[in-house]
Amino acid sequence: MSPTPIWSLALDFTYKVLEARSGPEVQDLLLAFARSWGFEYLVVCDLPTPGQSFKVDVCNWPEDFLEECARDLFRYDPLLRHAAQTTEPFSWSEVEWDRSRGSPEQRVMDLAASYGLKDGFVVPVVGLDGEQSLIGLAGDRAKLLDQERRALHLVCLYAHHAIKAVRKPSKHRIQKGALQDCLAYAFVGLDTDAITERTSLSAGEVRAAWKRAQDDLGVRDPMGAAVKAAVLGAINP
Repeated sequence: MSPTPIWSLALDFTYKVLEARSGPEVQDLLLAFARSWGFEYLVVCDLPTPGQSFKVDVCNWPEDFLEECARDLFRYDPLLRHAAQTTEPFSWSEVEWDRSRGSPEQRVMDLAASYGLKDGFVVPVVGLDGEQSLIGLAGDRAKLLDQERRALHLVCLYAHHAIKAVRKPSKHRIQKGALQDCLAYAFVGLDTDAITERTSLSAGEVRAAWKRAQDDLGVRDPMGAAVKAAVLGAINP
């Protein structure tokens, strides 16, 4: 495999994260990677269910902004609402909300913008038992090409699982052989067809391998399984 420059940067990031020993270390590495696209702020948190408070793993968002939102605005945050309804990564500009002047949702976004949080990228993460969390990047202005978006998605997933692993080591394990090969190829962005071209596996066998990996690792998508396998050291991308 010959990764494109952006994928080479993403792979370099994963190797550096393997040496990290704390959530803040992973945060610094991710922000160093993401600043190329205008991101300066990061949050990794669980999505609260009604009546629950936020459980934040790492966050460098402006404290005054968080304090103002905590009073009564978090419940109107359109980004959190959207993150709870999807498993796909999204840019802030893709989210629909009531943009009329004075609406609670627009107040949240106007407040964020006043603190330099004008644009961002969010990666929702959903476990097999339904727990929801996210990793969010924000800055003054962000522009992502398709390949850059896919690479940033991978990097965010990797950082998310690494931060969680630092806090609570995983007991999940992955089987060797064809399953590892599928995950390693998925890690560098190859789809089912591309993997079948590089292995002796059929498309059905690749999909079955991914499903088994998702079940074994407690995640809901192939990329998440590949990232978690790499964090655990089960594959060497």
